[in-house]
Amino acid sequence: MKNTFPLSIVSIGLLSLVACNPNLRNDDEAVESTMPVLGEEGSSVSEMIVTDDEGDDQKTEDAGGNGGTVIDEPKPTAHTISVSVDNWAFTPAVITVKKGEKITVRLNVVAGTHSFAVPGLGINQTLTPGQVADVVIPTDTAGTFDFRCTIPCGAGHKEMKGTIIITE
Repeated sequence: MKNTFPLSIVSIGLLSLVACNPNLRNDDEAVESTMPVLGEEGSSVSEMIVTDDEGDDQKTEDAGGNGGTVIDEPKPTAHTISVSVDNWAFTPAVITVKKGEKITVRLNVVAGTHSFAVPGLGINQTLTPGQVADVVIPTDTAGTFDFRCTIPCGAGHKEMKGTIIITE
């Protein structure tokens, strides 16, 4: 006589799992799974953002430690360039950036009412004394773009100008 005891225990265990799992029943009513699915909202698996030393590639890896990459897409690095706006001068007067970079020029108005106008990029920002204004520079086109104050601000108004250089 063969020993069928271990096989019967395995069979009973499998039947118990099937009987207790509502997703495997053959009932007429639909049973919704409560098992989280990776990537769905409410998933119990958390994700973390990893950036390389250069900050221009972004990867999402699962925090479970298996090292699997979910997303790998280049992200332009964002830069803020501070420019002092004083009577008859922008400092610095030359701004050089790379095409595709995300650039914000932070204009710190020291004295006087001025503007920051870049006609070639469609920018014309009025500035008042003591104001700090952030202006996003579109960098999708390489080239040299002059900027200037368009509000008559006194004797040195004609000298209040600068250049934005967007390189390839």
